[in-house]
Amino acid sequence: AEAQFLVGRVYEAGLGVAADPSEAVAWMALAALQGHAGALAAVEAAGAKLDGDQLERATRLAAVRAPRSGADPLGVQPR
Repeated sequence: AEAQFLVGRVYEAGLGVAADPSEAVAWMALAALQGHAGALAAVEAAGAKLDGDQLERATRLAAVRAPRSGADPLGVQPR
């Protein structure tokens, strides 16, 4: 969760990558789903700055990356 949160912060600030608020919110949302203490507040603050298209993109990105029920941490589905 901490790594996901930090990736979100990197995209939020544009540290070594192009700033991308949708990527930032998507990564921080994943951290929040994993129980990161500060991620939910960060998602709310950063998400409030997104327009509709950016928010939709962030939602899609997070959904693609979110762990699936029954999957192991590497995303491998059980047989």
